[in-house]
Amino acid sequence: MYLYDYHPWNSGQNPKIDKITNTLLNLKNTEYKRRQPAVRFFFKVLTNRQITKLLDTSPKIFCVVPSHSENNVSAGLIELMGNIKETYCFENDENYLRRTRTVPKAANGGPRNQQLHIDSIEVTCPEKIENKTVYLFDDITTTGSSLLACKRLLLSAGAQRVVMVALGRTNDD
Repeated sequence: MYLYDYHPWNSGQNPKIDKITNTLLNLKNTEYKRRQPAVRFFFKVLTNRQITKLLDTSPKIFCVVPSHSENNVSAGLIELMGNIKETYCFENDENYLRRTRTVPKAANGGPRNQQLHIDSIEVTCPEKIENKTVYLFDDITTTGSSLLACKRLLLSAGAQRVVMVALGRTNDD
């Protein structure tokens, strides 16, 4: 599932850039002050009664798709997970996916294939996801290759089910 359309930045030259696109980009920002309004916005969206009605009572955890660089994950997404943890009844405080080596950034023209991600991401604590529902979050998805690769890794590591949630999906229209 994805929540919003994302219009690529294209060095600020895309006339379709909107408030949601800017909010998604701010969620990725390294500056806490710029990131926090985006975290608050997506907290409200993800704790909306309509979305939380979809939750079941099974044990569940969250995972965040790692960024393209080794040992890096979006600080904004991790903060967001910490904020929605109680509403979603997540059992974990940390991400169980880790990028083991830097790969070319897809947004800059890097390859968009699942195998690249499967070969460079690991499940760090498979015993903690075994027989659990995993909510897998990504900030922006374009082809879905990183989400699908992480889903495959999590299922192979013993997750019972993986629910994929992208906050934004690239829309080039």
